[in-house]
Amino acid sequence: LLTTEIFHGTPVPDAATGDAPRLDFLGGDARITAEAAAQWPLPLLPTVAGLRLHLRVFGHLGALTERVRGSLVQDLQKNLRASAGFGIGAPLPGHGFVGVTWAQPMLAQPGDRAQRLQLSISFGNAL
Repeated sequence: LLTTEIFHGTPVPDAATGDAPRLDFLGGDARITAEAAAQWPLPLLPTVAGLRLHLRVFGHLGALTERVRGSLVQDLQKNLRASAGFGIGAPLPGHGFVGVTWAQPMLAQPGDRAQRLQLSISFGNAL
């Protein structure tokens, strides 16, 4: 799965720097994300709430740029982050997943805080 979005919003003056107007969005003006995941049922473990537990391995890659300056590709490349991990949980309808995961940052930026152990829930395309 690879998604790319360029957000277009209402330009607002950048009061902090006096620069040209920037787009008024929480997060940033552009992002790109990619994910690869595989999961296998664990038949020797009991079902939980009617759901069979699965082992899941995954990798995530993404970037968010607060403001596009010059080349969109270069701006996203400067902010690129990646992680890989595994977890145990149950698949949900629509390719979702709920479980506990552990991830290791593979590509981080200065100042990033790693949160390796996570409660993970995704709804896939069910929404």
